[in-house]
Amino acid sequence: MKANEYLKRALQLFKKLQSESDLTKLEGILEVNIILAENNLHLNELNVARKHLDASYDVLKNYPNSNVFLFYYYPEGVYYEKMGKYQDAIHSFDKAIAFQSGRTENFYINRAKFAKFTTLKKIGKNNEAIAVMQDLLKSSTLLPNDRNNYSNLLAQTYSKVGNMKEAYNWSQKYIQVSDSLHSAGFKKDLLDLENKYQSAEKEKQITQLRAEKQAAELTQKKPEIMGLVIGCGCCGISLGILIPQQYP
Repeated sequence: MKANEYLKRALQLFKKLQSESDLTKLEGILEVNIILAENNLHLNELNVARKHLDASYDVLKNYPNSNVFLFYYYPEGVYYEKMGKYQDAIHSFDKAIAFQSGRTENFYINRAKFAKFTTLKKIGKNNEAIAVMQDLLKSSTLLPNDRNNYSNLLAQTYSKVGNMKEAYNWSQKYIQVSDSLHSAGFKKDLLDLENKYQSAEKEKQITQLRAEKQAAELTQKKPEIMGLVIGCGCCGISLGILIPQQYP
């Protein structure tokens, strides 16, 4: 909710901004309106989201070849999906995906594909959803966890259409990657523990050396105060050695 308030404030500031370029001002207003539309969709404030989508389109319609449509079509599709207008949602996602060229792979294209996949599954078009997910999994920019989750979703979708062979194959890929990710995480945890142990050991050695140095310096003091100072120094040495052991 705080993010929404900040965004609305930013939108008002952009509208009041005295810019040297009208285009720069429009770009700022457009960007904030699209973000506000997405944010309100997450909050299920559909009427508010629609208002910001309309405000965005009022600018974009004058620039039909603008790449900003890539960012606009996704929230538009999500809006239609939440309204139960599934074919309109798929059409919007397709328009976002159409920005992909032979070499273009990015987060915005991929999330439009995933949104199309989930919408197709929702209306029972599982075979079409499988095709979309197969295409999405070709992306080289997916994070390992996302790729793994998508493999699991693909296995489940194959199961729904009765293709148990592919369901099994993709479930095995999911299991293998899960094991690999778990193993990598476990190794990282072990390495972190080892580093903490080594740091504690080094700190202990430093404390011991410091204590020994203090004791050596104390032996050079005058004989009449030697007993008192060494007694205090020994207490300090004992505490210095024990304290690090309490914090492994």
